[in-house]
Amino acid sequence: GQRPGLRKTNIDNKSEWCKQHGPQWPTSSPYVTSVGATMLSKLTDSSGFFNTLDEVVCTSSLGSAITSGGGFSTQYARPAYQDAAVQGYLATRNIPPPSFFNVSGRAYPDVTAFGHDYIVVLNGDKALISGTSASTPAFAAMITLVNDLRLNAGKPALGFLNPTLYRLQAAYPLAFHDIITGTNAAGMGPAMPVCDLSFHAESGWDAVSGLGSPNFPVLSQLLLNVEDVLSDTKVLANVPPLSNQQMQEDASGSVKTLVGASVAALVAAVAVAAAALVYVKRHARKAEYCELD
Repeated sequence: GQRPGLRKTNIDNKSEWCKQHGPQWPTSSPYVTSVGATMLSKLTDSSGFFNTLDEVVCTSSLGSAITSGGGFSTQYARPAYQDAAVQGYLATRNIPPPSFFNVSGRAYPDVTAFGHDYIVVLNGDKALISGTSASTPAFAAMITLVNDLRLNAGKPALGFLNPTLYRLQAAYPLAFHDIITGTNAAGMGPAMPVCDLSFHAESGWDAVSGLGSPNFPVLSQLLLNVEDVLSDTKVLANVPPLSNQQMQEDASGSVKTLVGASVAALVAAVAVAAAALVYVKRHARKAEYCELD
């Protein structure tokens, strides 16, 4: 949201609080893949939360318990890999004035993922969690699944993803669900002021949902064969560029796949973390430490 970072600001003074966008770290670093959070909206007539036509940004104004962040860094310049996508966003009219944010800064998030009301068990009790703390490990687990596919195919694991993600979205828009509803206008709590200025979701990359949420069946195949895709030496028959009409016709099924993949990915991430914790407990040893010069 519009938090002013570590600057000393009177949070009861709305004009001071909302004077300028406050980017967060480390999500604003150009060396990480920044992930926003989305939720489902507008249920269809069918029962069940999977039956929805829309995926929107996690925003308090739309009923979410949290509001996803996004914006422009004041410390890092915008990297070349995202320049074209961000320039398109800056050309839109629905953005704050230049005095509100650093127009030449590293823009974030890069992507977004489902991050609303995951069911977890804490101390034997069921609970719901939301936010980028849920969507980020879900996206990371999806990339882990892709790396598993690549390793089993005799290919190396993927490295730094950001340049590849932007290139794939430009060539294959269907690799991501374009999120066009929601803002990151939020206060620091129920009694805190909500800024009038904020970033809005738009078509293409935006400072709320990035490139969009992963369409895993398509994105996974592109990343599995990314060397061929980016070198244009091979056309993937199962992931051709589709028209907007075809994308809309497939919207309902795509969202169901997205949620299923997100849940499966988060479960995989939790399982890996649990296994790592057990390993550490079993193999813990006393260690001697020395000061570094």
